[in-house]
Amino acid sequence: MGNDFKVYINGEFDGEGYKLSMTDSEVHIDGYEPANPIEPKPILNENQQVVFEWLKSQVEAGYPCFDAVQSLRGFNSVPGKVLNAYMMLNEKEKRQVLAAFAEWGMKSE
Repeated sequence: MGNDFKVYINGEFDGEGYKLSMTDSEVHIDGYEPANPIEPKPILNENQQVVFEWLKSQVEAGYPCFDAVQSLRGFNSVPGKVLNAYMMLNEKEKRQVLAAFAEWGMKSE
């Protein structure tokens, strides 16, 4: 389309569109395609939530974050409910728990 245009927000390239309309308080962009689409955050399932909450509780009790994660592999100090939930997770679900844990940790610094 010959009328395509680039969208910049605060001087940073944000995407492209093909039709722009404006009112006093709004800008509408038709056909907008972001340069870096944001993937929706996964919602943790019940087993993931059990593991995530336990990891948080370990850090809140004073354990370093890596120690909390590593202890999931040791099994001896992990409550049965948490261990069972952890064992039910597939690799993708484990990564999602780690991502949520990391995000929580960055916000709670």
